[in-house]
Amino acid sequence: GVTGVQTCALPIYYNGTSTPLAQPVTATAVRLVKVNITLDIDPNRLPLPITYTVQASLRNLKSNL
Repeated sequence: GVTGVQTCALPIYYNGTSTPLAQPVTATAVRLVKVNITLDIDPNRLPLPITYTVQASLRNLKSNL
């Protein structure tokens, strides 16, 4: 299993603009999905928590090809 996850917000969905789509999201409007996860294996020891950001463009919906 996954350990050390401090926060994992809901995914953020975009439709090609810099403004996130409002929830609830219409699936056909989504062009990019972004997730932020903060990890800290042991909160009582260094290093400090690290936040990872992952984003993915839906390949079959890209408009810049």
